[in-house]
Amino acid sequence: MEKNKFESAAKDVRYLLNRGYPKTSTLRFVCNHYCLNKSQRNLLSRLIVPDIISKSRHNKKLSCKDIKGASVVIDGYNLIITVDSILTDNDLWKCNDGFVRDNRGIFRNYKISDTTYNAIETIITALEDRKPSSTKIILDSQMSKSGLLADHIRNMVQHRLPNTHVCTSSKTDYHIKMELDKIIITSDGIIIDSVNKVIDLAECIAIRKKVTINELNLTEPQY
Repeated sequence: MEKNKFESAAKDVRYLLNRGYPKTSTLRFVCNHYCLNKSQRNLLSRLIVPDIISKSRHNKKLSCKDIKGASVVIDGYNLIITVDSILTDNDLWKCNDGFVRDNRGIFRNYKISDTTYNAIETIITALEDRKPSSTKIILDSQMSKSGLLADHIRNMVQHRLPNTHVCTSSKTDYHIKMELDKIIITSDGIIIDSVNKVIDLAECIAIRKKVTINELNLTEPQY
């Protein structure tokens, strides 16, 4: 990826979004102008939000240290897939809202593999270290083999994370958004916009494993 070209495109997207232009048409216009490929277009859509949304999300973001003694709700597949990306050396990006995301865009097509179980082990270890008072892990039941994965997680946490509840739901986002008194662990922008307190545990895992997190210089161009 030509970083200078991609960075210029990102700045233009941010500039237009800040002036109220619709995201879909803005991305189409800018990506066509810079001749970005499909992967770059997908990444750009995940990297940039208007500054007003970015500021709101930054204000909701807590430190991973705040997990200790807290009740947390985990957006299961969102976290598992991102940690999977960490373990398989996929690119990670610090988006302008302060959250770390990968560039795979594979949510509905995600396939459970050995790395999935390694990711779950990594997540449970990270939670053990930080000692939440209670943990709820919600998996999207529309994903293949979610029930089996939930059973696997229950077995893993049984003697390691007291007061942990693992469930599946066909309306994962809805049920997470109802947990307004809890800390939510996710990087899903739609969920972040609807809750009060959020932690990006994947970012903390990446930092601890000394994984590179890419970040763009998004100083707005002067016209």
